[in-house]
Amino acid sequence: GTGLALGERFTELLQGDLDRRHPGCCEVLNAGRMGMTTPTALAFVEGEVLAWRPEVLIYDTMANDLRDPDRSQRLDLRPERIAIYEGQLRSLVAACHAAGVQIVFWANTIAYEADFDPLDAHREAMRRVAEEGQQAFVDLDALYAEHPASAEEMKAFLSEPNWTQWFPILGPGKRSLPRIALHTDWVHPNRFGSRRLAAGLLDPVEEALGLAPQP
Repeated sequence: GTGLALGERFTELLQGDLDRRHPGCCEVLNAGRMGMTTPTALAFVEGEVLAWRPEVLIYDTMANDLRDPDRSQRLDLRPERIAIYEGQLRSLVAACHAAGVQIVFWANTIAYEADFDPLDAHREAMRRVAEEGQQAFVDLDALYAEHPASAEEMKAFLSEPNWTQWFPILGPGKRSLPRIALHTDWVHPNRFGSRRLAAGLLDPVEEALGLAPQP
């Protein structure tokens, strides 16, 4: 929920959607913590979250995994790092399976070069693990491509300095405005992006909870 007010985060939007379609069915908890990497998130899930006995865990790619541990301003996309990441996701699936918890994976996307997303390799690793473990997978990049920002959303984005402060940094030739306008910064969805994410997660979460789909 970085850069968002309470009520604008995708977890709260998803809660509202579930309440409308299945009143009183469940509670959506936002357990996100700033600065997490996959190793710290995995330890958090195994050490704390599973003790809460959730029915479903919604789990994101960790954009912080992109950082080079030796050069903080550089990206580390070495294949061996991706292999470690994939192994950690498999450990997560095994831990959740043992606890009887379903996972709904969602892959984040970054407002970067128009033809390059640094999270591409992580996304595909997550997709593989989800398919192997028969867990749901939601691709935010695909949701954004299918539903780019509307004219009204772009106008609202350009009028919000907390968002547009990042726009000049991306520079010309980067992502187009209909894509940038779904972010609070280069990696976090704003309220428009969160709305698309919540909508994309709704059906997989319903299925994971064993709830009958609603029109």
